[in-house]
Amino acid sequence: MSKIQKSGNNEAYRRSAFWHGILSVGPRVIFNWSLYTSLLLSAGIWVLLDNNGGIVKLHKIMIDRSVDLFSCSIGAISMILAAIAIAVVIYNKKDLHLIVTADEKTAEGFVFPYRYGATLWGVLGLVSFLSPFFPDTNNAVVFYATNLLWLFLTVYCVLFTLYLIGEVIQHMLLSAMVEEK
Repeated sequence: MSKIQKSGNNEAYRRSAFWHGILSVGPRVIFNWSLYTSLLLSAGIWVLLDNNGGIVKLHKIMIDRSVDLFSCSIGAISMILAAIAIAVVIYNKKDLHLIVTADEKTAEGFVFPYRYGATLWGVLGLVSFLSPFFPDTNNAVVFYATNLLWLFLTVYCVLFTLYLIGEVIQHMLLSAMVEEK
């Protein structure tokens, strides 16, 4: 392997790192409509539940359904892997090479949303799996904060997955435009 190929492979490897993606395209991917909508929906649900004494019920439901939420998280990660596979398949090898060798934001913008979505679902899965093992607390602040975070994370994961569906559709449209030329 020539020195240029090794150098290119190292650069591609560095650019594919998760933290590099957060620094380069993370703000565009993270701060989109799914985050803001999740914040609003979670706050709205929280206010409705809090006014009706439903926070304790929410906690009980989340604990009772934690294994189901863990299973959903694993399924969602699998769907995200399938989505990126679809995105890769719709481009031919020449087009993928152009994406990878283009400027840094193009390559990271192609891969990072899927990695971030899979990470979100992984975090939700771990939280869901481990939540029954956390001791009950009498500290109201801890109780409310953990339940609000769990609610937000659940809503955010679902809405970010909808964002990823839009990404796949955009890739299909871009692929069709590239093939026409």
